[in-house]
Amino acid sequence: LFGLNALGYVAGSQLNRIVIKKFEIEKIIMFFCGVQFAAMAFLIPGIMTGLFPRIVILSLLFIYIFSLGFTTPNSLALAIEPFSKNAGSASALLGGIQMILGASTSGLVSVLFNGTELPMYGIITGCAVISFIILVINHFVSRHKV
Repeated sequence: LFGLNALGYVAGSQLNRIVIKKFEIEKIIMFFCGVQFAAMAFLIPGIMTGLFPRIVILSLLFIYIFSLGFTTPNSLALAIEPFSKNAGSASALLGGIQMILGASTSGLVSVLFNGTELPMYGIITGCAVISFIILVINHFVSRHKV
């Protein structure tokens, strides 16, 4: 299952190369952040009620991870774009922040663990929501600069 999800991430990244030629990066990120949120919006109630069979849960997780193949590289490109003269330093800082957030969310899942998948999927959903909010704020601020 881990390999299948990794394949989904790679497939999303490879398809991103095609999609990026036809659409703006911001639109791609917005769309796939929405896909991620929708996948988790179905998954969380499905886990809480026990109505979804394991294949549905794993399929929704696959959709989320596939979407990461679009959101991650495009988000990184947007984040580094303003720092063209110091792209290496900006990339290193961004990588460090990713590692800190990854360790923090992993620790949070451990603290919240209750014997179900809910804490992990809840943290994943929270990250999708926070990403989407940051993107919307950035979009609003960049469109209304003085």
